[in-house]
Amino acid sequence: MSIKEIIELAVKCARITYPSVLIAQALHESGLLTSKGASGLAVKYHNWFGIKGSYKGKTTPKLDTSEFIDGKWIEIKDGFRWYETDAQSFEDREDLLDSDWGRSVYSRFHQAQTVEGQTLGLQGVYATDPTYSDKLLAYIKQYNLKQYDVGFVIGKGIEKENEEMGVTTSQLVAEIKKHAGATKYSTAHKALVDYYNTQSKLPRGTRMTYDWDWCAMFVSVVLMRLGLAPKYGTEISVGFYKQKFIDAKIWKGKVRPQVGDIIIWNWDESNSPGGWPDHIGFVTAVNGNSITTTEGNTFKNGVSLVGSNTYAWNASSIQGYARMDLGTAVNTNMTFEQVVLAVLAGSMGNGAKRIANIKAAGQDPFKVQAEINKRLTTATAPAPTK
Repeated sequence: MSIKEIIELAVKCARITYPSVLIAQALHESGLLTSKGASGLAVKYHNWFGIKGSYKGKTTPKLDTSEFIDGKWIEIKDGFRWYETDAQSFEDREDLLDSDWGRSVYSRFHQAQTVEGQTLGLQGVYATDPTYSDKLLAYIKQYNLKQYDVGFVIGKGIEKENEEMGVTTSQLVAEIKKHAGATKYSTAHKALVDYYNTQSKLPRGTRMTYDWDWCAMFVSVVLMRLGLAPKYGTEISVGFYKQKFIDAKIWKGKVRPQVGDIIIWNWDESNSPGGWPDHIGFVTAVNGNSITTTEGNTFKNGVSLVGSNTYAWNASSIQGYARMDLGTAVNTNMTFEQVVLAVLAGSMGNGAKRIANIKAAGQDPFKVQAEINKRLTTATAPAPTK
């Protein structure tokens, strides 16, 4: 499985565990992102969480594993649950901890109301590794996994969103600017590349590498994070991206741009009109005949980074613009309490749409969801016995 497929299964199956914790566990226990790749336990036996014992009467042969006992690591052999599908592994992971046995053994986990609390609740019980929580949280931070927790309610899972997400211009610009200053080969740049490579179907089956030009990859990741990629595509090639815009009927050519437009350059456009393009980015401001653009792989003092530049809208090097169908803006001046009440009333939508609307209102979606979880948990908690 790819990271994207793990994310999809975690979001679908998460019921008592935050999706970010479930994803991090699957990545860590399987070793998917290590140099050796996913373990045989995950690939051959579909066991992505290292759960021992048997599943519907099926146990793997004795396999090598490590345990931290009496202050040191020792190697042992043990049998593990053998699943027929990857989905069974994720479903059984939740069923196991949600059973009467699991609620007794993992009492600290069940008392936790935060991602950090859940990882600590697993440490020393699910795994003997004394640094287990730190390792899970490192995955969560590196791959921004908390984004998949928005809309999650402990005991209920993710609220499903059926309507198409209406991303606004302000939300797009906010997402673009969030990456400003990221330099090539930095942790932030590598995280962008890794995120691009989580796609289950990469354009032309090609994985992005850290050393390649990355302007098209940056545009792709922004669209992926906002849920726009299924409609407008992803690419690491500017020329192929332009063709996707033409196919999607959003290529406008060299017209006066708007904020949110995708801009494409051909540095030799004056000599070779309509030739293979060289560079791509976003229009993030328009001021009369001048535009401000934000691009990945632009150069400042010889350094490749996410940076901004100013051009005349019709500069000779500009080949044209693509214009996505972006929604209208929501109220951007809401207090935290107003946003919480709006979410509870259902006016902010669910899933990805809720994330975008909360951000557009100027609030942190994770803090808002934590407050929602707190209020729902308090409202449904049983009355104390006398």
